[in-house]
Amino acid sequence: MTIVEAIVARKSIRKYTKDALKEEVLEDINSYIKSLKPLAKNLNCKIEIVKRAEYVKKFSTAFIPVCPDYLVISSDNGKGFLENAGYLGEQVVLYITSLGMGTCWLGSSRAKSTNAKGASHIITIAFGRAEGGLRVTGEMPKRIHLHDMILSPINDPRVLPMIDAARFAPSAMNLQPVRILPRGGDMHVFRKVAPFNINAMEKMYQISAGVALANMFIAGEGSHEVARLAQFPEPPGNYIYVATLIENKDAEPSESKK
Repeated sequence: MTIVEAIVARKSIRKYTKDALKEEVLEDINSYIKSLKPLAKNLNCKIEIVKRAEYVKKFSTAFIPVCPDYLVISSDNGKGFLENAGYLGEQVVLYITSLGMGTCWLGSSRAKSTNAKGASHIITIAFGRAEGGLRVTGEMPKRIHLHDMILSPINDPRVLPMIDAARFAPSAMNLQPVRILPRGGDMHVFRKVAPFNINAMEKMYQISAGVALANMFIAGEGSHEVARLAQFPEPPGNYIYVATLIENKDAEPSESKK
């Protein structure tokens, strides 16, 4: 399975086998984590693999799937740090999925003690060998329609696979807050404002926006660069700007697009 195919195959897995992953598999995942580029260089985001015994001592979650390992994401505070956590975390999720394993974002995870200095815990991802399979071909998750996600007509059909990838992205409570404003080969990504100004929901909306952005970036297979622009088109509604996927006109087409 390729990492692009993993966008569709991924689904939230809540039951795992007790089989421990081989060290070379964990080392492979760690190598992939180290290769990732954040949305902004000034954002210090860490993704660490933590064994279950250590995780249950240091963290609490309303529902903790029983699996040998967890990805713990922590970050310094800064502009866009939650979107960045979602953006990096989802890329790891898709990579793990491409290896044939299951994952599950744990939005209610909390550190049992806080560190006054350094990075703060953001969110956790469970992963491991799934009991049962991943999403089968033709199985469609419950998602909004494409026309409900875009804020203007699409006039370049090449962006369709990337926008569709955003639809497959997981989101907190499946609320799918991301909206996309296509402009030719570029796509400006926005998100809805969390209802009732609830801080916890606002946090999840920001992480979910980064997750969708990662799906789009992976689906582009190098055709687009992600940038946070100082100036961007005004969206038709009350939306918050996240980032823009800018067409890389010098990029060679991938094998799947030839």
